Amino acid sequence: MRERLAALAAAQWQVPPDTLQFVDDHVCAGARRIAFDALVALAYQARVQLWSDGFYATPGLHWDRNTLQGKPFYYFAYGAACAEVLVDTLTGEHKLLRADVLHDVGTSLNPAIDIGQIEGAFIQGMGWLTSEELWWQPMDGSRHAGKLMTHAPSTYKIPTANDVPAHFQVQLYGQAN
Repeated sequence: MRERLAALAAAQWQVPPDTLQFVDDHVCAGARRIAFDALVALAYQARVQLWSDGFYATPGLHWDRNTLQGKPFYYFAYGAACAEVLVDTLTGEHKLLRADVLHDVGTSLNPAIDIGQIEGAFIQGMGWLTSEELWWQPMDGSRHAGKLMTHAPSTYKIPTANDVPAHFQVQLYGQAN
């Protein structure tokens, strides 16, 4: 998204995109400066796509439907979750308002521990799908070419306690299954 916004501003100002800086809620190129939200509004008006998507494919998975052989997953989990999310369709900002989870763990030896594990897994998965993204240094021949730039929690956003919804209900399936 940053590259798309930079390309738009660069075209408006007729400067190379790599001369732009994103600083203090503004986008700047030399003496030129525009508020970030104003640039987003321009992008919206110009029909510039301000979202991205991606996927992760776990390596080493295989399943042959004909022989019913292989390893389709490294683990299996049995449960269902439903979430209510508020999404700003202009900026893409989102807030998880509510989450309800029902999970089958078999006979729980310690329900408090199992519920805590499920809560943590849900929030971790939410972060993985909504805010964590791998960024690599471009393959430009420099000594850092191809280096992972988002290698630690300090270099990419992970969920915090503020991301946990006000209503977060986790229940264990109550019957032996």
